[in-house]
Amino acid sequence: MLQSKINEKESFMKMLVVNRKYFMFILVALLISFTQGSYGQTITALVQEPLTEANLHGNVVTLTLSGGTYEQWIFGDVVTVSGIDGVTFESWNVERVSDTEMTVELIFGGDFDTDATLTFTVEADAIADYNGNALTATLPVTAMQESLIASTEFPLTKATLDGSIVTLTLSGRVYEEYSFQIEDALTVSGIDGVTVKEYISVERVSDTEARAQLTFDGDFDTDATLTLTMGADAIAGYNQGFTAEIPVTAIEKSNATVSISPLVVVSPDVGEELTFSLSITGGENVTGYQATVSFDDSALEYMKSTDGAYLQADAFFADPIITYDWLGDTFLEEPIFSVKVILAGNTLAEASNGDGTLATLTFKVVDFKPSTVILSQVYLVDADGTRWEATTQNGAVTIPPEPQEETVGDINRDGVVDILDLTIVGARFGQRGQNSADLNGDGLVDIVDLVLVASTFSEEAEAPSLYPQALKLLNAADLRQWLSQAQQLALTDPAYLRGITVLEQLHAALIPQETALLPNYPNPFNPETWIPYQLAEDAFVTLTIYDGRGQVIRTLDIGHQTAASYESRAKAIYWDGRNEFSEQVASGVYFYHLSADDFSATRRMLILK
Repeated sequence: MLQSKINEKESFMKMLVVNRKYFMFILVALLISFTQGSYGQTITALVQEPLTEANLHGNVVTLTLSGGTYEQWIFGDVVTVSGIDGVTFESWNVERVSDTEMTVELIFGGDFDTDATLTFTVEADAIADYNGNALTATLPVTAMQESLIASTEFPLTKATLDGSIVTLTLSGRVYEEYSFQIEDALTVSGIDGVTVKEYISVERVSDTEARAQLTFDGDFDTDATLTLTMGADAIAGYNQGFTAEIPVTAIEKSNATVSISPLVVVSPDVGEELTFSLSITGGENVTGYQATVSFDDSALEYMKSTDGAYLQADAFFADPIITYDWLGDTFLEEPIFSVKVILAGNTLAEASNGDGTLATLTFKVVDFKPSTVILSQVYLVDADGTRWEATTQNGAVTIPPEPQEETVGDINRDGVVDILDLTIVGARFGQRGQNSADLNGDGLVDIVDLVLVASTFSEEAEAPSLYPQALKLLNAADLRQWLSQAQQLALTDPAYLRGITVLEQLHAALIPQETALLPNYPNPFNPETWIPYQLAEDAFVTLTIYDGRGQVIRTLDIGHQTAASYESRAKAIYWDGRNEFSEQVASGVYFYHLSADDFSATRRMLILK
């Protein structure tokens, strides 16, 4: 009995010792957890795009908390950033976004050459019901090589310095937010008389691009270098400036004048063509030229250019180069999208003198409105190979003055309201503001204005058969769409209903009486041609091209086409003279076969190289 009690006491003591050890283990674990913050709370740092030295300044970092919530009020002193010298933030740029997110907007005013890591530390005071250690998160930051590059659209010369636009592209950094900050920090040196134009002459285009307009009032006889210095005040979060250089050629001004001739011409009707000459007067010892012609493509469409006879008969003329740009002398003007045509020619034969025609340019009128044909970058080359800058004169397209007694709907001011006026309204669809095509004066050219023009047609204009040339300006698809829009408005005004009737008559006149395949043009051709056709009814159209042995070399699936005439280059089927493998086919006779639902027809064409 005594031994049994002794055994029970020993067992109890052993259990007590074990429990005390277990209790101590739990206590130690809790203490470690408490001191190390191991309640599961973590923070993650996120940015919208990878951090680089260039975008550090002003970047916003989101610190997302997991396993807990931020305190209701967050102050800047509970967050710190380290790892890169010069990276800081203001206390008011720390914002609690939600229970689990806060943002920090960075400030950077330093420089580093190797990739680095940014560390964000959030103190325990920022986290509700948390007494652990501070939490940290890191973000990698890529070092950048800083530089400034200056560029111009065309090479700078003494003759073109004044008014030229220089683009300043920044790498590895970003510009300050406002244009005046860049303007105040920009200086120009290297050529006496060159300055940055005063008053809003510098434009901040983007974070890394700015444009500056130059002025020049001086002279120099040898090629020189223009140095542009961008001070540190123009660059966000940076304490150094940059320089960039542009070579400037000392091209002299020629006594010759190159002009658009005629200087002023009254616009023909929409769809008609007009021709300008590129004329030279006072030329001396000229063996070559280059000229850039700019025009507003909402008013004119470039069709072709023809070489003039000013240079000797064996002169070489380069194919015109067509580019797209903004119309206007400076970027400060109201931007108008334009097309530029660059013409050039030269001869190794005898030089030319005096007056003459360098080239002629043909345009088609897209809209009946005033516009300007601008000459720029006009150079003449003499027999010694020296390049000269020519004086230029621009051309202008005008419209007739408003008649004393205005006729409603007579947009082209020819005294008659007809199809020509209708095409102008169609060309201006969607334009806002003051506009002669806005007949109802609501500030928008739309279907209502088009129907109102049609409602004022004279009796002669209502007979489409009397205007076969004018009808070529319209197409059945457009008229069908106009009719659909007009009828959806369901207006009952008599004038409006009369306009719809006129549109219906025009639409009927534009539908061919029968489906037909027409002769291609040009023919013979090399290497491209256009294949016109007519559809009396809507159809799915396919064109198949065969060689002289009847082998298929190309199939063009045109798709569903509405009933209409497809005869102009813009509407006819285009073939580039290539087979299914994009290889140019050889000279010879070929056949083209048109399938349009139940209709089919075949014609012959000739490639002549």
